[in-house]
Amino acid sequence: MKRFLCSLTALLLWGCTHYFSAPEIPSGPPELLIQAGHSAAVTALAISPDGRWLASGGKDNVAKLWEIRSGRLVRTLEGHTNWVIAVAFTANGRQLATASRDGAVSLWEVKTGKRLAGFEGDPDPASVVLSPDARWAFMISREGAVKMLEIGTGQITLLQPGADEEDSIVTSMAISANAHWVAVGYRNGRVQMIENGGDHVVRRVESNSAAVTAVAISEDGRWIAAGVRTGMVQVWDARQGQPHRSLAYSHLVTALAFDRAGRTLFAAYHDGPIHLWDIAQGRVLKTLEGHQDAVGVLTLGPRGTLLASGGEDQSLVLWDTTSGRLTRKLGTNVSWAWAVAFSPDGQTLAVGNGDHTIRLWDVRSGRPIRSLLGHQQIVSSVAFSPDGKSLASASRDRTVRLWDAATGQPIRTLEGHKNWVMSVVFSPDGKYLASGGRDMTVRLWEAATGRLVREQQAHGDWVAAVAFSPNGKYLATAGGDKLVRLWDPLSGERIRQLEGSGGEVLALAFSPDGRYLATGDTHNQGRLWEVESGRLVKTLQGHTHWVMGTAFSPDGSLLATVGGDSAVRLWDMTSDRPPQVLPGHGSWVLGAAFSPNGHWLATGSADATVKLWNLSRNSWDISLVSLADGEWISYTPQGHFDASSKAIQSLTWRMGGEVYPAERYEAEFRQPGQRIHDPEPSPSEDKR
Repeated sequence: MKRFLCSLTALLLWGCTHYFSAPEIPSGPPELLIQAGHSAAVTALAISPDGRWLASGGKDNVAKLWEIRSGRLVRTLEGHTNWVIAVAFTANGRQLATASRDGAVSLWEVKTGKRLAGFEGDPDPASVVLSPDARWAFMISREGAVKMLEIGTGQITLLQPGADEEDSIVTSMAISANAHWVAVGYRNGRVQMIENGGDHVVRRVESNSAAVTAVAISEDGRWIAAGVRTGMVQVWDARQGQPHRSLAYSHLVTALAFDRAGRTLFAAYHDGPIHLWDIAQGRVLKTLEGHQDAVGVLTLGPRGTLLASGGEDQSLVLWDTTSGRLTRKLGTNVSWAWAVAFSPDGQTLAVGNGDHTIRLWDVRSGRPIRSLLGHQQIVSSVAFSPDGKSLASASRDRTVRLWDAATGQPIRTLEGHKNWVMSVVFSPDGKYLASGGRDMTVRLWEAATGRLVREQQAHGDWVAAVAFSPNGKYLATAGGDKLVRLWDPLSGERIRQLEGSGGEVLALAFSPDGRYLATGDTHNQGRLWEVESGRLVKTLQGHTHWVMGTAFSPDGSLLATVGGDSAVRLWDMTSDRPPQVLPGHGSWVLGAAFSPNGHWLATGSADATVKLWNLSRNSWDISLVSLADGEWISYTPQGHFDASSKAIQSLTWRMGGEVYPAERYEAEFRQPGQRIHDPEPSPSEDKR
């Protein structure tokens, strides 16, 4: 049976793009699709030549394809390991090109979502733009070198060499409609016009030395516009290099787009609005308001009557350019699942979310118990006390909070960190809490009173993870200085330092017997250390992006590593066998936790899903999704689902090659309080 693809940001809706009536459920496996928007900022947009499709890319590392008329999500394209920063349709609209900060350019078939080809460009580009017909990708390195990649052949041409100097720092790029010119904006205020096929800069203009934050070229190539940090937009005659008009506003310019005739200019600003400027008169004709945060990207439809915008608020908005009216918002808002933790009895799963909430889920039924509200920023770490009565959470809002696990009521807020608190953990006896953050400090708190016992600068850079050894003898800390340190928790004395990770250390986990410490780092590796000697025992290779989470099974026989390549890897600690790779997530996997009985592994991801993996067969049994306004969905690979009442509107089906609204088959597949059962035997029990 074809595997059910259900990662929130990786669901692919194949084929048909309209709802059809059907007298019965077609045979074949169902695909339950969640009409979800990006789980991070929108960074790229393109409209197909026939005006039917909108493609979007985001900081969640995926591209999405939308049907403009209905506003429905058609498919999600996954495979990049960093932000998707450019998208473009081919001239016939049948293929879509995507470019990413991972340096790769991919070509996809629109009809099927199949990846047709992939090309490697600059390994760490500062910026990438795609030609409107998806024939070319223009990449600028961080040293200022401009390269042109021919999509289809993979041939790379150097248009401009780089220069190791401050003036070469690139801030923005734009390409003309005929792909003949590329405009490049720099931090020192310079804008350069580079000819496609040439080997030199053919035009250079200055923008009053203020950093350029956005550039655009009119469709006929006559005008160049550049926005700067001060809020000014300057328009030049591209042929003569002479200034034409200055358009003044009070906030940083984030995106620009000329209308088809080149007479008006859409300008987006950091405070949210989009202004439509009359270039000749230098005045605002309309103000478009609908985003809750900065708009980062704009694109016009082929007839010029449709404008699409996306931004930091994760939303995609369609506008009528004639009236300035907001016509549609696409997708349901979702947020990253940053952290996961099981209660000591294994009945409850706590999830820290990017929408500032903590959601407690009943593991057996796949239903939420309650949401904990109080944090003002991302909840990046959660931990239950050993007796299960309390829950601790750490947040980007610089606080640690304690909650009553049974009632969800707040107990106290621990303040003192000067920056993002990235990790929090209870001591094995439950008497203390340790927290680490981007202020480079580790703090030890008395759990019962909230009293600060000790504060110390533990690293020369941010502290990403803290962990107590099972016997409470050591407190391990890891951070941006690429070091792992072991401390006496009460005295604060540094006992040992582990060196050789190579990259910034993002994750820590002690083995249950305390003999080993597993770490994950930005060099895409997991490492296993012997605690008492500090010796590096093993390097775990296989991830293709940062290793962002590590966790041991309760008996120590398995080690889970998760990371930015969207993979979950299970390592057998009793052998040298290659790891089991568990596919299913569509974006970065940020955290992992084993259930106390060792039967389940929970993983949280930037695709906004939490998956519970059945370790007897290394596949997931249920996926949990938190939507906006407290709505939720849980679903299984077999297509059975449960959901809050309003969340039904966010679901669609694909069955037998056709697409249906969720209500059509709700009676057959909705299972309120669906139960999942412990697998028997578990891997740990089988080994014993």
